Amino acid sequence: MEEKNNTSIQDNKLYGNYSMGGGGFSSNIDNVFNNIADYEMIESYKTSMRRDIQRAGIPLNDFRNFKVLDVGTGRQSIAFHLLGAENVCHYDISPHNVERMNQFIVSNSLQDKIATECVDLVQYVPPKSNFDLVYLHGIVQHFSHTGVGLRNCMQAVKQGGYLWLYFYRSGTFQKFVMYFLRDLLTSQAAIDHREYFINSIILYSDDCNPNYFASGLMDLLFAAYVHLYTPKSYLSFVRNCGFEVTFSSKLDLPGSEVDHKYAHESVVLVCKKVAEKDLAQCDVEILSPEKSINQLDPQIYSDDKDNEILQTINEYNILKKTLCSNIPKSFIMTIILKIFNFSQTQHGVRDINIAESDKHHRDFQLIFKNLRELIKNEYLIS
Repeated sequence: MEEKNNTSIQDNKLYGNYSMGGGGFSSNIDNVFNNIADYEMIESYKTSMRRDIQRAGIPLNDFRNFKVLDVGTGRQSIAFHLLGAENVCHYDISPHNVERMNQFIVSNSLQDKIATECVDLVQYVPPKSNFDLVYLHGIVQHFSHTGVGLRNCMQAVKQGGYLWLYFYRSGTFQKFVMYFLRDLLTSQAAIDHREYFINSIILYSDDCNPNYFASGLMDLLFAAYVHLYTPKSYLSFVRNCGFEVTFSSKLDLPGSEVDHKYAHESVVLVCKKVAEKDLAQCDVEILSPEKSINQLDPQIYSDDKDNEILQTINEYNILKKTLCSNIPKSFIMTIILKIFNFSQTQHGVRDINIAESDKHHRDFQLIFKNLRELIKNEYLIS
């Protein structure tokens, strides 16, 4: 078992503090900031987890004998326990999430049913061939090295066991917007998480309490890593590691690796371990940081069919040059908050009307032009 590296854990300020993970399927999504065992949230998670188990091809009766490895806030681990899993092992990089899980476990005398530990899974290898189900839902793109972290988790799957893999993918409109917001953020010399958090609450919450919208913004902007790859790269990786795909959702039909009209921002793969392999020999560089695809790189787009995307990149780059002048950081923050709000509400990035993606790009181009003119006029920039 590898030695745990706590550097990234100690530096973590985001998860369990400003960003509280998923919960968009809940009837009251703002409950993400409630107690980790909030009844309404856990019931929503149970419904989602039950569906996931069935989609993986696992009968619920069999699931009662399962050992599960779950990574995330801990709510999924609680749901797995309530659905009857024999044992649940919870890992997370956030000390805040792990502390809350510890309190829940102790207060409910569940030490023999649920274990929780604060680890960086790129540095730490879980017990090998120990789990019937490893559940990675929206996790792997945030590993510092996706290939290494995913390999470490896959080694923990028993022969015949399952890997639930939900990942963000390259080539979608939603992740394109995310990339230029994160790029705009890095143009600032100093960034204050709390300042963004408070201002997002002021703007997005009627009662000035933390809500799901603010949590989503913080995750989008401040996650240390958001590595994006094509679904083809993930498929190649899991197959080379001795797994076969038994179920998929939102997986592309054969075609372009860039599709801002029809491709969904995330993909689910359910993979069954069918062969014992020495994963130390697998090519983790398929999913290395260097292979992560920059959504703002013009080279990944076609001049013929991706003209609107290329024009958006051009207008954004012109705006960014304007912002390199002596512009107050509060101005840049306001631009980021405006664009995020616009993308989520006016254009419903979460439920995007895919048939109008070219219009979405033209609207963003107009925003960039108008912002540039405003800055030039007010700050007398030539």
